[in-house]
Amino acid sequence: MKDSGVEWIGEIPDEWTVIPLKYTAKCNNQVLSEQTDGDTQIFYIDIGSVSSDGNILDVQTLSFEEAPSRARRVVYENDTIISR
Repeated sequence: MKDSGVEWIGEIPDEWTVIPLKYTAKCNNQVLSEQTDGDTQIFYIDIGSVSSDGNILDVQTLSFEEAPSRARRVVYENDTIISR
C-alpha cells in the first residue's frame, strides 16, 4: 500500500494511480431538441430518489413540456451519472 496523496482517500494499492476524474471520463452534454413534441414522455430520476446505496426509489414520468432542463438530458445504457 502507498499514500494516495489525498487525505480523505488515505492509502491505496501500490499499482493504483490517483488522477482527476476529468482525465478518465467524458461528459455527455446531449439534450433533447427544443423541437421535441411536448407530449413526449420522459422518465426522470431525481437525485433525491436515489438511496445512499445507489438504489432507485422512484422514477417520475414527465411530459417534455413539463420537464425541467435537467430531465431533458440524453442518457445511454451504462452511463454513469454524477450529481453535483
